[in-house]
Amino acid sequence: MKVKIYSVLIALLCAVGLQSCDSDDDHVVVPVELQKAFSEKYPSATRVEWEVEYGYYVADFYDNSYGASAWFSPDGKWYMTETDVPYAALPEVVKLAFEQGEYSAWTVDDVDKLEREGMETVYVIEVEMKSQGMEMDLYYSVEGMLIKAVADTDDDTEGYLPPAQTPEAILAFINEKYPDARLVETEVEHGRTEVEIIHEGYCKEVIFDSNGNWVSTSWDIRRNELPTVVTQALAGSQYSAYTIDDVEYFETPGGDYYLLELEQRAKEVKVKIDTTGKFI
Repeated sequence: MKVKIYSVLIALLCAVGLQSCDSDDDHVVVPVELQKAFSEKYPSATRVEWEVEYGYYVADFYDNSYGASAWFSPDGKWYMTETDVPYAALPEVVKLAFEQGEYSAWTVDDVDKLEREGMETVYVIEVEMKSQGMEMDLYYSVEGMLIKAVADTDDDTEGYLPPAQTPEAILAFINEKYPDARLVETEVEHGRTEVEIIHEGYCKEVIFDSNGNWVSTSWDIRRNELPTVVTQALAGSQYSAYTIDDVEYFETPGGDYYLLELEQRAKEVKVKIDTTGKFI
């Protein structure tokens, strides 16, 4: 499973007097603290091989017959483990969500379990549509929620890396505004911090600017969840003959609104309607 490079941990790769560990790569010297941390976390690991990637020490190993890669800092702090699992070993709710979803006709190419420090465990199903030359990575929560679908481009600039760490101030804001939210992923892109959370049955994207100020929170909702005031506003507008293709709900410091993607024949438009039914 490929995870996009969102941050690079600058770490000390070698130190004087560090004890080496069994590895196919004779040049990798693994710190004693790291060997201990790995053995404590994975006492039944076999066929362990070490390598260094982007400043992390990565242990490739087998655990309960499953191949896995665990990422650590030199001082033994664990950050992420990616485990290859067979489709049949997925939780039943995840398999059901996939088999009833829009990608059910696609061919399953690979399945990964991603465990990351401080974040929710997710399952990633890699699927492909060979006839169209398309590949997608489908991220599911443990309860079967499709978190996101990302095109798999096999870009050489991608690699295995843990996600960016979430600033404490941002975590504090999320914990206060969205109690009991579960952190899925944090990305830093173009100076903005984008945090994905699971809250009240929805996967929500919370965005902050470069100064850590909250910009917006959005999530997908079903068409039948639209309030009457919004559907009536749409019915009485120039878009009454359009079909609703997608709906997102936005919370912002300046007020909340619905973003509707509409289509009519080959024409597509996006409109914003606030919670009072006013077009904005």
